Amino acid sequence: MAEAIRVDLSEFQEGAWADLRPVVPWGLVKKIGTTVLASGDSLGAVDVVVRGIVSGWNVADDEGRALPAPSECTDEQLEGVDARIITAINEAAKPLLERIRGKADGASTS
Repeated sequence: MAEAIRVDLSEFQEGAWADLRPVVPWGLVKKIGTTVLASGDSLGAVDVVVRGIVSGWNVADDEGRALPAPSECTDEQLEGVDARIITAINEAAKPLLERIRGKADGASTS
């Protein structure tokens, strides 16, 4: 099994990092599609990506308390995370998601 992809987030919060799953689960792809198609909510899709692709992280809330993994965060906890951290995770996940899109479109991903 491939190792997690470590994203350094210390630029935004001292010692912060996130581990991304190296393989995108099909269920995540379906949830993203459903979120965007059903509501046109691309920002809601970012929450789905972060919750589905981050396997672990070292991120604290604004009071310095460690947060649980995104999949275990409440909506309030996730919404309180520095937007730059969420954006960096989403940007790091894009190449993984693009590989899926390429395969779905019949394009070569090698």
